Amino acid sequence: MGVVLRARFDGKAIIPDEPINLPEGTVLEVEFRVLPPEEGAASDFTPLYRMIGLAEQGPVDASVHHDLRREDLIS
Repeated sequence: MGVVLRARFDGKAIIPDEPINLPEGTVLEVEFRVLPPEEGAASDFTPLYRMIGLAEQGPVDASVHHDLRREDLIS
């Protein structure tokens, strides 16, 4: 049985957005996929999405960007 549910991580536990009809003690296998932020919503993951975008562009010649700083990636 496969079910997709939306949930939020509160720093300690995964909290489902909707109630889940499962008996207590049910063993689950969970695969995570971080969703992009909803349009107009602030996100702590914005720097991560920027870095993913850079990684998806493929390898680059690092010497071309010798003056690239960490601040340039997260600002």
